[in-house]
Amino acid sequence: MIAAVAAVVLALAGACLWYALLREEEPQGHTDRITLVAPAVDGPLHATDPALLTSLVMTGGKPDNAAFEIGLMAPDGAFLPTDGSYTLTAEITNLNDGAHVAMPLEELTDAATPTWRVEDPGIETEGWWRIRTTTERPDGDPVTAEFHLLIPDPNMTGFTSPPAPDTDPDAEDTLQTALAQMSEWSSLRWWEWLSAGDGSMILVEFSVTTPESNGQPNGFQNRSIFAGRMVPGENGEPPSPPRTDWFTSVTIGDEAWAVRDGGTPESTSATRYLPIQQYPETYEGATSVTYGITEEIFGRKAQVVTFHVPTLPTQSEAWYAFWIDTETGEVLQLAMLATNHYMVWEYFDVNEPFVLEVPTTPSATPSP
Repeated sequence: MIAAVAAVVLALAGACLWYALLREEEPQGHTDRITLVAPAVDGPLHATDPALLTSLVMTGGKPDNAAFEIGLMAPDGAFLPTDGSYTLTAEITNLNDGAHVAMPLEELTDAATPTWRVEDPGIETEGWWRIRTTTERPDGDPVTAEFHLLIPDPNMTGFTSPPAPDTDPDAEDTLQTALAQMSEWSSLRWWEWLSAGDGSMILVEFSVTTPESNGQPNGFQNRSIFAGRMVPGENGEPPSPPRTDWFTSVTIGDEAWAVRDGGTPESTSATRYLPIQQYPETYEGATSVTYGITEEIFGRKAQVVTFHVPTLPTQSEAWYAFWIDTETGEVLQLAMLATNHYMVWEYFDVNEPFVLEVPTTPSATPSP
């Protein structure tokens, strides 16, 4: 597990195991394609079950030569009808300079599931880009999926290829203020999307509480929502179904429980996790801190700040985009890219007095 993430949560139980099994170890700069899969939803990601899965295959990885192939699957990985009942549009936005274009799509007529090719997506400049797809489906409201990419992609073109602008002092002040505020949170939840770039997708929800938030002992919860490698087999057959809602662990004080596949809670070792006040350590030594666009997310106006974190004894090299509330200075969302590692976090329930519940069955006897 990459050190930048391990610094935030030292033990992610089942989620880490699945990530280790799904990811492919490739030398940086020696991958000829990146395959990402994201949930397509009609509401907030952290509160909405996927209605569809949207896959994105990227080749090239540089401005003016990046190309994409976008496909749709059912939430369990099953192929969908290719009779035209599913239609897709896509737009791409540069999160640094605001360049925004609708991508021209060519539907593939011989694909096993609805698939579109994008030979020239309109990526003309370097930086962080967001691809947002909107799918019209025959049995429900439109759903959207998002992918956050850094162009040039370091996993495809080498880790010296991404842009390295000079730090903007004002942007650095905004970032440091946000990190300082983060260290003072008393509770939070965050939703995680994670991929190795090989078609794997893991969705996890984490929760952290402190006595300051609810008067209870320190608490941590890890709920594994989705884990699978959603790419067709060698013969073009649908991918194996993913595992869903298959693992939850709860640590309250020195006691802990785990629930697997909806079974009986079992006592287990307490999860070790980084205290909230140490969260900023993950981003120490940030370079190339610059402002990006300002946009609304979760009904709040947010300033995008992008930066690079070099390799340090406690972390691996990584690139980040933060969405920071312009009114409160609170980090609302982040995207991160590192070696074979693509990730998005959504923060919610920050400083709320929620209480983590102990699993209640007669056989759930905790042990320190």
